Amino acid sequence: MLPGPLLVRLVGEVRRAENERLHALLAGRLPDGMRQALAGLLTVPEGARRSELERLRTPPVKASSRVMVEELRRVAEIAGLGVGAVATDPVPAVKLAALARYGLAAKAPTLRDLAEPRKGATLLATVRHLETSSVDDALDVLDLLITSHLLARAERAGKAEQLRTFPKLRKAARTMASAMEVLMTTPEATEERLVSLVEAWKAIEEVVPREKLAAAVETVAAFVPVTDDDAAAEWRAELVKRYRTVQGFIEPLLTTIRFRALEAGTRVLAMVGAAAVMAKSRRRYGPDDITAHEHLITGSWRPLVYRNPDLPDGQIDKAAFVLCALSTCTRHYAVGTCSPKGRSGGATRGPASWTGMRGSRPGPAC
Repeated sequence: MLPGPLLVRLVGEVRRAENERLHALLAGRLPDGMRQALAGLLTVPEGARRSELERLRTPPVKASSRVMVEELRRVAEIAGLGVGAVATDPVPAVKLAALARYGLAAKAPTLRDLAEPRKGATLLATVRHLETSSVDDALDVLDLLITSHLLARAERAGKAEQLRTFPKLRKAARTMASAMEVLMTTPEATEERLVSLVEAWKAIEEVVPREKLAAAVETVAAFVPVTDDDAAAEWRAELVKRYRTVQGFIEPLLTTIRFRALEAGTRVLAMVGAAAVMAKSRRRYGPDDITAHEHLITGSWRPLVYRNPDLPDGQIDKAAFVLCALSTCTRHYAVGTCSPKGRSGGATRGPASWTGMRGSRPGPAC
């Protein structure tokens, strides 16, 4: 049995030797150009107050369309370093994770003072981790932007509109109730006496003029959903008004982040891809252009997409289709049928984490 101090020293030497071999293996696989690019992340650009690495590893703290665009740029910038293509076998994932934790926590001057090959290995592991975590951050911003900002604000606006129109609806309902009360109290027809429609209308018009009753019926028909599927029509219509919020980032979202999907999710990705093309294009689209995605346009999205009274016949509402596609996509994130591919082959955070950075609710069904 070796003495305690001697055993500790021998174990320490073995660990140091193992780490040195690991550092040499990882750093040796870095091309010269990539090694210089990674080292350049530790410098502070002129006029800046922090290093490039500090900027790239700082996650977002709020959600907005501007932040979403910035996050997609960060994802593209990190992926552009190309470290995901560097083979790390047979280094265990736990060793890479330990190097990445150190690289994420240490200050740039500390990392800059590390000796090679440890510095190269640490930067390689750190940026590989950022390739995956930056995608997760971007998806968190997307989910929070869609569910808590756009959808929640649209719902609030829809409820506010309902409250605003409630007095008008109540007045119309009272008018219709008065007419129905007269009709219900009209004596039933018998063999000796028939009740004509003219007599019924005459009795009703003594209480409610026909023009006033017709206006009341029109008011109720305008504010009451035709079917249960239209229960969300109010806030979805408000959501379409916020189309410009997502127009700027939907195409970069698909070109920057690679997605994979189960069989049910492939149709959703195809729909979002078509929406990205539409968001960029200035041309007009008709129902034939979205026939392949018609089955995903359900509920009150259908009249918003296909029957916008402000558009010519045969033309769909492009904004409504794009927002329906994003709403469907966030819902499929929640159930796991669509997910991002980790740039470095690692797993990104699971669907349970895509409920928003501040615990927002899951995306609603389309």
